[in-house]
Amino acid sequence: MSLILFSPLLGTLIAGTGSATIPCFELYKNGTQTTLLQIYLSNVTNEDVTAVVTLTTGSDNNGDSEILLDGDDNKTTGMITGFGEFKSYDESPVAGGSVEIELSAFETIKLAIAKTSQASDSIFGFGKIEWFNASNQPTALIAHARWQHNHTDSTAKHAALPINNGKPF
Repeated sequence: MSLILFSPLLGTLIAGTGSATIPCFELYKNGTQTTLLQIYLSNVTNEDVTAVVTLTTGSDNNGDSEILLDGDDNKTTGMITGFGEFKSYDESPVAGGSVEIELSAFETIKLAIAKTSQASDSIFGFGKIEWFNASNQPTALIAHARWQHNHTDSTAKHAALPINNGKPF
């Protein structure tokens, strides 16, 4: 998908955009049992790409949902943590997502989303990954997610969560 912008001063500018859905996630923490979500994003272009990841929690008793926010702007602390070399990392994005990331050309990063409180209720929902860059790229990212459940006996279960059927978007 392409976004065409027009400005009387600059003429027509073409920018690349795309998006994909994270079909589901669940976060849980109680004692030493935890579940977490890991999202891997790879920039498959030779240009920088900005990605916005938005995680929307499931409805509460009133039917309301909300965007999952960490808001500490530190990729090593809080509910959302990042691994890899980020060109930029923002947990308070203006775009209204959960986190905004700028990936360099051919860069791969990982986000881990884990519940930090010990309350026994689960946080569940779905997500969306959106990207944009300055050129007219038809695709820019490949994404993969996995759900992990850690047990008290030091064993873990994993499940793949396909994003866009593993195809670039």
